[in-house]
Formats: sequence, C-alpha cells, structure tokens
Amino acid sequence: SKKNKKRIMSASSEPTASPQRGSAGLGLPETLSPGAIDIIKATTPAVAPKVGDITRTFYRNMFNSHPELFALFNKSNQAAGRQPRALAASICAYATHIDNLGPLVVPRGPVDIIAHKHCGLGVLPEQYPIVHDFLMAAIGEVLGTDVVTPEIGAAWSEAVLFLAKVLIDREEELYVEAENKEGGWRGLQDMKVVSIKEVAVDTKEFTFSNEDGKNYDFVAGQFMSVKIDPNGDGLISPRHFTITSAPGAPHLQCTVKRLSGGVVSEYLHDKVKEGDSLKVH
Repeated sequence: SKKNKKRIMSASSEPTASPQRGSAGLGLPETLSPGAIDIIKATTPAVAPKVGDITRTFYRNMFNSHPELFALFNKSNQAAGRQPRALAASICAYATHIDNLGPLVVPRGPVDIIAHKHCGLGVLPEQYPIVHDFLMAAIGEVLGTDVVTPEIGAAWSEAVLFLAKVLIDREEELYVEAENKEGGWRGLQDMKVVSIKEVAVDTKEFTFSNEDGKNYDFVAGQFMSVKIDPNGDGLISPRHFTITSAPGAPHLQCTVKRLSGGVVSEYLHDKVKEGDSLKVH
C-alpha cells in the first residue's frame, strides 16, 4: 500500500520517452491481499453511510488542486451532484464485492462500462495516482484518523490501487483495439467536417472525414467523442455521440440534438461550419 503508492507516484512523475501504456512498471498490486479484503469487508458498513460525503469532498479538493481535470468531467453532472453519486455507488459496489469481483469485471459489466467511458474521455494511466491520493485524503478527512487507522488506510489504499490497475489494463486493451481497427487511431485527432445537414427540428447530422481514403471500422452502436474548446481553457469534457454511419464507410457521422444551455450542442449547431476541423476520438 504505502510502498505501492510511493512506487506509482515516482513512476508517474519521472519523464519518459513515450506515454505510459498499461500498468506495467507502475508498481500496482497484482492481486488483493487476504488481509486487505478482510479489512474492506469489516469496514464497509462504516464507510457506506459516509461515502456520499467522501466523494463530494474528493471532487472538491481534487478540482481545487487540479482544475485541468475538469476537462474529463461534465460540469453539469458535477453541479447536479450526479458524478459524486455515481462514484459513491461504484465504491459501494466494489467494496461489497471485494471478495468476489467476478460480477463486476465480466464483459460488459460495471468495470467494462467504466473503462469504455474512460477511453471516450481519453483518461491516461498517470491520472490514476491523483485520484488515489485525493480519494484517500477524502476518506481520512470525512471519517477522521480515529476511524481510519494506518492499517485500515493501507487496506483501502491497496484496494484503490488494485482497481486502478484493473481499469488501466482494460483501457489499454480498448485503446489498442481501437488503434488497430481499419481507419482507427489512438487519442484525439483532427477530423474535417465535410457535411452538416438538418435532419429534424433542432437536430443536425455531422459528417467527419480525414479525406485520406480510409474506411472506418467499428461496432454497430459504438460512439465517437467530440471535444471542443469554446472558452479557450481546454476544460470542456468530450461529448459522446452514437455513430450513425455504416461500419466500413469512408466517413463517420453522428446526429446532435440542440439542448437548451448545452455548451457543446449549441456550439456545434451555431458555430461549426463545413470545412472546420474538430478534435475527435
């Protein structure tokens, strides 16, 4: 736990020749120790009633110290409290199944869904230590040092770091899968808006292409992420839209409905023109 934390922080802070891919070398636990599992099971009833306070404290403190991470979160969901509630539910589910994580890590299960969302947002391995540190600090702040003894803190730290490893490795699989598909790529890339059509009231169809002759392979129902920066601060999170073009077509299409007060949807409807380039992944 403490050793793992030290190793992951030093690994993430050292300059590297290329971006970190997967969890190799980060010093994350390969498995959960029996002692940590027992402590998590024993303390979950005390943590669960306070988990909402913990997640609200976590987000508040993390964003105060790392405002750049706002780029990974929908501000409306934060303001409405949906994001802290979703994280609280995930923590409770993880702790409840800590001795049998099978139901959480099956294909298309909760962990898989989270990993897909993280890939759509472009979450990187080096951002997990930040989450770990602020989540552990929030647990201590809310519950107090009388409750969070060094032994209990070490067990929860180990559990958070192990989940980080599971997510990082699953996300790397998804990044590689997307990268290796026909027309695929990794991360954000510029794509040209080659067509905009109004298909219904307050609904427009946007067609993107690199005009390089590539066809785009994807699974039916898959979404694409579009990132814009209307305020010039880089803090607007990507928005996800279902791909409506056919797999194998030489372009990608999505349909966007204007939402009143929606920063991204209103920008796409009012500002984006044919010939513009947008960041897509």
